[in-house]
Amino acid sequence: MVFSVVLLYEPYIVNVCSTPELGAQLVREFNSPHLALLMDPTNRFEPNMVERGQVGAVLRRGFAAERGQFRLAHAKDVTPAAPGGNKPGLPGPGQGILDYRLYLRLLKEHGYDGPLIIEHLTEREVPDAMSYVQRFIDTVA
Repeated sequence: MVFSVVLLYEPYIVNVCSTPELGAQLVREFNSPHLALLMDPTNRFEPNMVERGQVGAVLRRGFAAERGQFRLAHAKDVTPAAPGGNKPGLPGPGQGILDYRLYLRLLKEHGYDGPLIIEHLTEREVPDAMSYVQRFIDTVA
């Protein structure tokens, strides 16, 4: 039996490929059907970017860079870094400033119809996070 495995790379500000542009470049350079990206817009926020006024630009920049190269999407949120911290907080959906209406609209515009994996939750937070994300899915669908 032969399996087709695809490795999904997730650009993150603390990874080697720390920007969506570098992640996309990695995928282009390997040029393999077995390497793609995982869309996670909250990983793109440098500490100085976690402001409501910058969310749209950060989302659009990431989608432009990763166009056609992502195969899975994460759902969580982003908050300013803790005092003395060097990276933003990444709580569950609805606990930060990510514009979910725009995020889900961009996923749809880019032809994504796969699962949305919610992460960074405690078990107790799961129902509220699911409800929060579903509300935006229903308005974008």
